[in-house]
Amino acid sequence: MVEILVIDASALAAFLLREPEGRTLDKILMRVESGHCELHAPVLLGYEITNILAMAERKGRIPSQLRSSLLREWDTIPITEHAAFDAGIRSRILALASQHKLSAYDAAYLELAQRLSGQLVTLDGDLLALRRTYPWMY
Repeated sequence: MVEILVIDASALAAFLLREPEGRTLDKILMRVESGHCELHAPVLLGYEITNILAMAERKGRIPSQLRSSLLREWDTIPITEHAAFDAGIRSRILALASQHKLSAYDAAYLELAQRLSGQLVTLDGDLLALRRTYPWMY
Protein backbone atom coordinates (compact mmCIF):
# COMPACT_ATOMS: atom_id res chain seq x y z
CA MET A 1 0.00 0.00 0.00
CA VAL A 2 1.30 3.44 -0.95
CA GLU A 3 1.51 5.98 1.86
CA ILE A 4 0.04 9.42 1.10
CA LEU A 5 1.96 12.42 2.43
CA VAL A 6 0.81 16.02 2.11
CA ILE A 7 3.79 18.34 2.24
CA ASP A 8 3.54 21.99 3.16
CA ALA A 9 5.71 24.94 2.22
CA SER A 10 7.60 25.00 5.52
CA ALA A 11 8.87 21.45 5.05
CA LEU A 12 9.72 21.84 1.37
CA ALA A 13 11.43 25.20 1.91
CA ALA A 14 13.58 23.77 4.73
CA PHE A 15 14.70 21.02 2.36
CA LEU A 16 15.44 23.34 -0.56
CA LEU A 17 17.26 25.88 1.62
CA ARG A 18 19.32 23.12 3.29
CA GLU A 19 18.06 23.88 6.76
CA PRO A 20 18.73 21.09 9.30
CA GLU A 21 15.00 20.43 9.72
CA GLY A 22 14.73 19.74 6.00
CA ARG A 23 16.72 16.51 6.26
CA THR A 24 13.48 14.64 7.02
CA LEU A 25 12.52 15.13 3.38
CA ASP A 26 15.66 13.24 2.26
CA LYS A 27 14.26 10.06 3.82
CA ILE A 28 10.80 10.74 2.45
CA LEU A 29 12.14 11.26 -1.08
CA MET A 30 13.90 7.90 -0.93
CA ARG A 31 10.54 6.31 -0.08
CA VAL A 32 8.89 8.24 -2.94
CA GLU A 33 11.54 7.01 -5.39
CA SER A 34 11.02 3.43 -4.25
CA GLY A 35 7.26 3.75 -4.80
CA HIS A 36 6.34 3.43 -1.11
CA CYS A 37 4.79 6.87 -0.78
CA GLU A 38 3.41 9.78 -2.79
CA LEU A 39 3.69 13.51 -2.13
CA HIS A 40 0.66 15.77 -2.50
CA ALA A 41 0.00 19.47 -1.84
CA PRO A 42 -2.57 22.17 -2.50
CA VAL A 43 -1.75 24.14 -5.63
CA LEU A 44 -0.85 27.11 -3.43
CA LEU A 45 2.43 25.34 -2.56
CA GLY A 46 3.96 26.70 -5.75
CA TYR A 47 3.14 30.29 -4.85
CA GLU A 48 4.37 29.89 -1.29
CA ILE A 49 7.70 28.31 -2.28
CA THR A 50 8.26 30.89 -5.00
CA ASN A 51 7.68 33.63 -2.43
CA ILE A 52 9.95 31.97 0.14
CA LEU A 53 12.76 31.75 -2.43
CA ALA A 54 12.23 35.38 -3.48
CA MET A 55 12.36 36.55 0.14
CA ALA A 56 15.41 34.38 0.90
CA GLU A 57 17.23 35.95 -2.03
CA ARG A 58 16.11 39.47 -1.14
CA LYS A 59 17.26 39.03 2.48
CA GLY A 60 20.63 37.61 1.42
CA ARG A 61 19.99 34.06 2.69
CA ILE A 62 20.70 32.68 -0.78
CA PRO A 63 22.70 34.20 -3.63
CA SER A 64 20.80 35.02 -6.81
CA GLN A 65 22.96 32.50 -8.71
CA LEU A 66 21.47 29.70 -6.62
CA ARG A 67 17.88 30.50 -7.59
CA SER A 68 17.94 28.60 -10.89
CA SER A 69 19.39 25.44 -9.38
CA LEU A 70 16.86 25.51 -6.53
CA LEU A 71 14.02 25.84 -9.05
CA ARG A 72 15.41 22.91 -11.06
CA GLU A 73 15.76 20.81 -7.90
CA TRP A 74 12.20 21.65 -6.88
CA ASP A 75 10.98 20.56 -10.33
CA THR A 76 12.49 17.10 -9.80
CA ILE A 77 10.37 16.44 -6.70
CA PRO A 78 7.21 14.57 -7.72
CA ILE A 79 4.40 16.42 -5.96
CA THR A 80 0.81 16.03 -7.10
CA GLU A 81 -0.91 19.40 -6.74
CA HIS A 82 -4.61 19.71 -5.90
CA ALA A 83 -6.79 22.77 -6.53
CA ALA A 84 -9.75 23.79 -4.36
CA PHE A 85 -12.15 23.50 -7.28
CA ASP A 86 -15.46 23.24 -5.53
CA ALA A 87 -17.37 25.04 -2.83
CA GLY A 88 -17.26 21.99 -0.54
CA ILE A 89 -13.48 22.02 -0.37
CA ARG A 90 -13.36 25.77 0.15
CA SER A 91 -16.01 25.47 2.86
CA ARG A 92 -13.99 22.79 4.70
CA ILE A 93 -10.86 24.97 4.47
CA LEU A 94 -12.72 27.92 5.97
CA ALA A 95 -14.20 25.75 8.72
CA LEU A 96 -10.76 24.39 9.69
CA ALA A 97 -9.25 27.89 9.60
CA SER A 98 -11.99 29.17 11.89
CA GLN A 99 -11.99 26.18 14.22
CA HIS A 100 -8.21 26.21 14.76
CA LYS A 101 -7.46 29.90 14.17
CA LEU A 102 -5.27 29.06 11.17
CA SER A 103 -4.63 30.95 7.98
CA ALA A 104 -6.62 29.61 5.06
CA TYR A 105 -3.26 28.58 3.58
CA ASP A 106 -2.41 26.34 6.54
CA ALA A 107 -5.98 25.03 6.67
CA ALA A 108 -5.72 24.05 2.98
CA TYR A 109 -2.86 21.64 3.77
CA LEU A 110 -4.77 20.23 6.72
CA GLU A 111 -7.96 19.78 4.65
CA LEU A 112 -6.07 18.00 1.86
CA ALA A 113 -4.40 15.59 4.29
CA GLN A 114 -7.81 14.79 5.77
CA ARG A 115 -9.44 14.37 2.36
CA LEU A 116 -6.69 12.03 1.11
CA SER A 117 -6.44 10.18 4.44
CA GLY A 118 -2.75 11.02 4.45
CA GLN A 119 -0.17 12.38 6.84
CA LEU A 120 0.80 16.05 6.89
CA VAL A 121 4.53 16.82 6.68
CA THR A 122 5.04 20.25 8.22
CA LEU A 123 7.41 22.38 10.25
CA ASP A 124 4.78 25.10 10.74
CA GLY A 125 4.29 25.93 14.41
CA ASP A 126 0.57 26.63 14.12
CA LEU A 127 -0.03 23.27 12.47
CA LEU A 128 2.30 21.34 14.78
CA ALA A 129 0.37 22.77 17.73
CA LEU A 130 -2.57 20.66 16.51
CA ARG A 131 -0.76 17.31 16.84
CA ARG A 132 -2.96 16.20 19.73
CA THR A 133 -6.04 16.71 17.60
CA TYR A 134 -4.45 15.34 14.42
CA PRO A 135 -1.84 12.74 15.42
CA TRP A 136 -1.13 11.94 11.77
CA MET A 137 1.09 15.00 11.39
CA TYR A 138 4.63 14.08 10.43
